[in-house]
Amino acid sequence: MKPLSPVDALSPAFSRARTLLTPPGPWAGQPTPFRFWFFLKIAIIAALTQPNIYGMLFGMFFEFLAVGSGVVGALSRRAIHPSGFSSVLFTGMAFGLFFLLLLAVFLVWLWFRLRFTLFDLVVYRHGLVSRAWAPYRSQAWRFFGLMVVVTLALLLLLAVTAGPLLLHLILTLRHLNPQQINRDPTFIFTTIFPMYGIMFLFLLVAGIADAVTQDFILPPMALEDVSLGASFARFF
Repeated sequence: MKPLSPVDALSPAFSRARTLLTPPGPWAGQPTPFRFWFFLKIAIIAALTQPNIYGMLFGMFFEFLAVGSGVVGALSRRAIHPSGFSSVLFTGMAFGLFFLLLLAVFLVWLWFRLRFTLFDLVVYRHGLVSRAWAPYRSQAWRFFGLMVVVTLALLLLLAVTAGPLLLHLILTLRHLNPQQINRDPTFIFTTIFPMYGIMFLFLLVAGIADAVTQDFILPPMALEDVSLGASFARFF
């Protein structure tokens, strides 16, 4: 394979995009019309493989949950038997959190399954989502397990780096009143500013991990159904 620089790779990338959206016709030199529905399918599936979409969905869910909790709290203050109403509120919140957990697991699995679907559509160009979805059940579960491990490792990294700073800030604020904080807020800034740097580095590491798994680990699994170990061996 000929090595390409980033600049040299631009022209083949655009040529590949043109062959996806306007594949060769049945005879040499005969183009086919622009496949709008195929483009729309790829665009929607590509959007559903981005974490921002799921962040927006969870943000809307949490906003709805917060509004519902406020309404229920207001009703509970007017209830004749607040203790009984509080137990109903607690039960409702428990069911809501359980539903949120199930929804999160389903959306994360869907996120990774659609990555295989998108890869299939781009490689084979047949334009059938059902055909691109079907063959990757076992690969998607293995990839899901890998990303769970990666996520836990990233959360552990975040806890080790940002956890001590956050704990120090909480313990310090417990022994201060608002007047003392207003007179000398420098300790808050000296704790918060390093946390901004830690969060930036955390997001950078998370983005690199996501890019490596999607661009280097997923393709061998999709094309040849190799194991995770073999995919990592090829990456290294």
